Amino acid sequence: MATHFKPWEGEGRYGTRYRFDKAGEGIAMHAHTLPELWHSVLCIAGTVEIYGDGIDAAITAGQEVAFPSFRQHEIVALEDDTEIVNVLIAGRPEGYAGLEAPGMSGSVEPVLLGRLEFKP
Repeated sequence: MATHFKPWEGEGRYGTRYRFDKAGEGIAMHAHTLPELWHSVLCIAGTVEIYGDGIDAAITAGQEVAFPSFRQHEIVALEDDTEIVNVLIAGRPEGYAGLEAPGMSGSVEPVLLGRLEFKP
């Protein structure tokens, strides 16, 4: 299992696009302390669940949800071949040198905490 990511830009918005090959893959529990990294989640294909500290949402293709991403949150695919974009609220951060900058794309195998194990 792996989570694939790459930069995304569309309609004047910027973020990171994630693809989850299998249900159960996702983005491990985390929080964004820097306001320029606060984001919403746009579901492009499939279904995802977003949960954490005061956060509880499930969205399907075509839906977008904004939440306080400075709080702990985890994002998990509920279907195979799910894709999302974490859309940065503040737009492209200064210093991002284009869509092909090193370290801006790749794959990871995150260890997910899981809804039942999360303790705020």
